Amino acid sequence: MKKQKQYRFSQDKRSEGSDGVHFFDPDKTYHQGDAFVIPNMAAFIHDVSDLGNIGALKKRVFKLNFFQLIRLAWWNKSNILSIAKKEFHAGVLLLIQIELLQILKYRPSMVILSDQINDLSYSLNNKMIIQGAQKLITKTLNLPFAIMTNNLPVAADKLAIWKVKPIYIFTPFNRFGYEMNPDQKSVETAAAMVDPSRIVAISPEIKQEDKDYLTKHGIENA
Repeated sequence: MKKQKQYRFSQDKRSEGSDGVHFFDPDKTYHQGDAFVIPNMAAFIHDVSDLGNIGALKKRVFKLNFFQLIRLAWWNKSNILSIAKKEFHAGVLLLIQIELLQILKYRPSMVILSDQINDLSYSLNNKMIIQGAQKLITKTLNLPFAIMTNNLPVAADKLAIWKVKPIYIFTPFNRFGYEMNPDQKSVETAAAMVDPSRIVAISPEIKQEDKDYLTKHGIENA
């Protein structure tokens, strides 16, 4: 068993002894090589309540510089019709692309697709978002691609069917069973099936008892 690697979700500064994982905020600065969860749906939904869907997207587009706008247009040269028709997957991918363009200057160590986007895609049986994000992040940008989910059994099933293989899957996995959906036993079984070395366990604390629990299930990262 390798030494367990720890990540810590934070708003700005990296915590000692752990790698920073951030929900991107364009008004903050970050360390080179940090990991990012995108898109930041909490911030987007807040803006949607004030500006509407189109207004919230426009606000983000206006933060891009000229060269980023050119790149965004190039990425979407074959998606113009879908964007014009306001198709769901096209709008979400546009939101992902905008945040990707803004985090590239930090040379991210990993890009993690947010749990809200993944879990909604599974429930809608819409593979275009996850497949499109994976293609852009891994093939176009050559960056490590990970996902976050709050329902590992469903995610494992959909990822296998859709032939999507993230480097890591961030998901609740802890001795308390906290947020392990649909239940702790199902998540433990799913983790064994997808390869525990690819799981990054989300836990409310990392004491020795927590490390022992993860080790028992072959999980190296938390």
